[in-house]
Amino acid sequence: PDLIVLDYIMPEMDGGEFLHRLRHESSLYNVPVIMVTSENGKEEVLRLVSLGVRDYLVKPVQLVTIIERVVKIVGREYLLVNSVR
Repeated sequence: PDLIVLDYIMPEMDGGEFLHRLRHESSLYNVPVIMVTSENGKEEVLRLVSLGVRDYLVKPVQLVTIIERVVKIVGREYLLVNSVR
């Protein structure tokens, strides 16, 4: 994948554990991650950054906000070129 949007709350493991596992896969190590969370305290944000997330969004989040963050990370040109596939 070129980008992963990851919810922190998941049924089998939390987003932090998933991200930890992701970072130990050599083929996925550099894939940027946007974490979606219900937490917005400074300590939680710092923890997410320490886990290696590129950006984070606080729930509830609107689709347009997700799209804006994805464009910010992968770029509008990338999305236009790859949407034709």
